[in-house]
Amino acid sequence: MTDRMQFRRYDCGFSLVELMVVIAMVAILVGLAAPNFDNVIRRNRLDAATEAFRAGQAYTRSEALTRGTRVSMAANAGGFANGWRIFVDDSTLVPNCALDAPSSEVLLRVQEAFAPNVSFVPGTSLTNSAGTCSAPAAGTPTLGTCLSYDANGSARGTSNALDPITLCIQDSANASNMYRRMTINATGQLFLQKVSN
Repeated sequence: MTDRMQFRRYDCGFSLVELMVVIAMVAILVGLAAPNFDNVIRRNRLDAATEAFRAGQAYTRSEALTRGTRVSMAANAGGFANGWRIFVDDSTLVPNCALDAPSSEVLLRVQEAFAPNVSFVPGTSLTNSAGTCSAPAAGTPTLGTCLSYDANGSARGTSNALDPITLCIQDSANASNMYRRMTINATGQLFLQKVSN
């Protein structure tokens, strides 16, 4: 009887040494996974910002076609990373990208600012051999702080050009390795041109 009771006593639970080994193994695994988890979070933030911009651009174009008038997507102060406003823009010659007092200019949608490490770089080069996001060549049309659509759905950036407009959404802490580059052509269609990391 004593032997059976003694056997049960040793069979219950973990020893201190076993517990320390398990804790050490968990700590090592967490230490290995943490840097990768940080990259996953950064990647998800970029993907969310890219999808928000694509949705905003598609909505702006759709409203311009539906309403038969110019609709603008204007960046908040500090650029597109700080969000934007989409509104009916009744300026006649070029988009002024300002929500003016006349009642014909109606605010349609508002986008809030993104995470601090997400940056929007307008006018990035299309001809960069490395495929990274870089400053535009002289004379390249830039998105600037406004994207407008005419009643026929054609796109115009701040420069009022109908040529392709490019834009990069990137992680400011790792800009050369983690970005999404998009192109908006003259007909107003947006293409995700390159995804890195």
